[in-house]
Amino acid sequence: MGRIFEQGSDVDPILTHRVAHGLAGNSTKNSTWSKIVAWLNDRLQIPASQVTEETDLNFVTDDQQDIIETLETKQKIVNIGDWNMDSTTNVNVAHGVADYSKIRGVSVMIIDDGESSLRPLNYVPNASSGVQGGINGIGSTNITLYRLTGGSFDGTGYDSTSFNRGYVLIDYIP
Repeated sequence: MGRIFEQGSDVDPILTHRVAHGLAGNSTKNSTWSKIVAWLNDRLQIPASQVTEETDLNFVTDDQQDIIETLETKQKIVNIGDWNMDSTTNVNVAHGVADYSKIRGVSVMIIDDGESSLRPLNYVPNASSGVQGGINGIGSTNITLYRLTGGSFDGTGYDSTSFNRGYVLIDYIP
């Protein structure tokens, strides 16, 4: 998720003015600022008497701050790079986030050698096999990825090192 009002020029917060919003490439919705403020008020549980055109959100609780951070989350995609998953169990990927404590979520997609399949690293091929890989840890510089020994990614279909093995999607607070 990005910021609610990420694009455009100066925002005019007069509550009776209308605003178009939506995802790029999809139909937009049309709301008034007062409806948007009411929506935020409902989710943040801020008393209506405290919500104005110039509401200062410095008084929010920790739970409310979590909601605000979710609204402000940015995403970045990082290439995994070479990873011979057949012979190497773990790989470190530099995340490039200045303060790793601001990372809120990580997901990983793996590309097979033939570039014909894209699977999540936490892939579960069937109910009895379990998760085939995951994230071992997130440090100040790197995210450590692992694959299950003897699992779906531990084979010749994942041993080439001549291309990017996949992508790490990182959600973080700027």
